[in-house]
Amino acid sequence: MVLLESFIKVDGDLVPMAASGIPVPVPDPDYIEGALHFVADGVEVLPKYLHDDVVPLWSTLVDAADVVSHGDAFKTYMPGQAITLLFVPVELAKLRIERREYKDVAATVSRREFVSEIVRKGTEFFEDLAELVPESRAVCQNQLLRIGRIRVPGSFH
Repeated sequence: MVLLESFIKVDGDLVPMAASGIPVPVPDPDYIEGALHFVADGVEVLPKYLHDDVVPLWSTLVDAADVVSHGDAFKTYMPGQAITLLFVPVELAKLRIERREYKDVAATVSRREFVSEIVRKGTEFFEDLAELVPESRAVCQNQLLRIGRIRVPGSFH
């Protein structure tokens, strides 16, 4: 099971991207503070309290999905934080996801499910962001093109 929900910080609170009431324009279109709540196999890989600039965070997850869709491992860091994220294919169709910091966490999920959810939720995020923050449209379009080229393992695109 892979669950992903995007949030934007508004007046000190994390508000779901899908919620109405997010001011347009956001306070700083070059640094969109928010969070990505990412749960894999019941483990909080990215809890909401690890808020950051959500655009490079989502871009990094798109990179991870692209790399692991080809069966390769991917290592990255949370933007602006000393937190390592690892995505390591194990067995034939599984993916081990790890967050390394003062308290490491790890979960194993279907590689196909992970890639599929990043494609689905990443598309939603960048489409919504392009509407909410017109200054980000070029970045969003670029990310949407990248997402469109990702092949979900086991699918027939």
